[in-house]
Amino acid sequence: MDGSWKRITNVTSGWGNKIATLVSPRVKAEGTTVLHPKDASGKPIRDDNPPAKPQEKPKTANTSWSYGDGQKPKTEVKKDSKGLTHIAVSNEPRTVIEPEKGFVPWMEYAEREAKKYKGAKERVIEKIINYHKEIGLKLPNMHENKYAWCASFANWCIKQAGYPIANPKKIGVDDRRAAADGFRQVHKGKKTISNPLFIQIPEPVYGAIAVVVLPKGKRDDRPGKHVGFVYGRSSKTHICILGGNQTDTICFEDCREKETRYNKEIKLKNGGFSTKEIVSNHLEYYMPTMYYSNYESSSKTLPNINGASANKSMSIVVKPKPRGDSHR
Repeated sequence: MDGSWKRITNVTSGWGNKIATLVSPRVKAEGTTVLHPKDASGKPIRDDNPPAKPQEKPKTANTSWSYGDGQKPKTEVKKDSKGLTHIAVSNEPRTVIEPEKGFVPWMEYAEREAKKYKGAKERVIEKIINYHKEIGLKLPNMHENKYAWCASFANWCIKQAGYPIANPKKIGVDDRRAAADGFRQVHKGKKTISNPLFIQIPEPVYGAIAVVVLPKGKRDDRPGKHVGFVYGRSSKTHICILGGNQTDTICFEDCREKETRYNKEIKLKNGGFSTKEIVSNHLEYYMPTMYYSNYESSSKTLPNINGASANKSMSIVVKPKPRGDSHR
């Protein structure tokens, strides 16, 4: 009545919920009310006390992604089978704490499937579920090379969480739901345009759609080679990805983050050698356009965990392919 303000409620945001929308003209806040104190004349007494500070939520970021001995990560420089430098994190996390329910909701389904099948091969998985058919594709199986299912698995997880999947025909473009590149771009007639249902983000965050992209100039018609979800940071050079069709199962693996160039000596038929420049694959990151506002207000810190540790934490047994993994 005298123009002053009085606090009637506090709203404290959870870790994964950064947006609170209050809609006028009526807002309902559960609680109890009391009469405002009045003076002898019946006028409200001014509340000169400073507003109470919202109770801080216990900090869990440091413990959620803690290392094996509680110390900072230890790194070790190694080289992979292709001769590329890999700065590995050798001090593995002590625990893996699952994010708050509702935070990046499609990850709940991706992790659930990983825990459910525990490294079972695609021929076993498809007897229970065919992710192609679940998103409306008429592909008979997942085990044949021509029916790669990484994109269908990613789309299925996103669909389960209630978000649009890549390239439904209703947006007027060619249906490329089975292609990893469909999260990046779509074909509209003879033109290639960015997929309006997804938006590219600059850095890897938990749950982001990670597309393994071929180097520029190589297969320009379809540079997106593989897709999964960002789970953590494996090292200074690699990102831990959770996805389907990784070593013919649902598991975690480490993918190179940035494009790397190096020279490799190739032996010629005449016995001589020639130097050839090799360019590695790299990652790009996307979010459903409908989720972008949540991404903007979420933490950009990634847990430090590699694929081997993540698989172990969920009892996933991965048997490597004889020829090695081609996504790295």
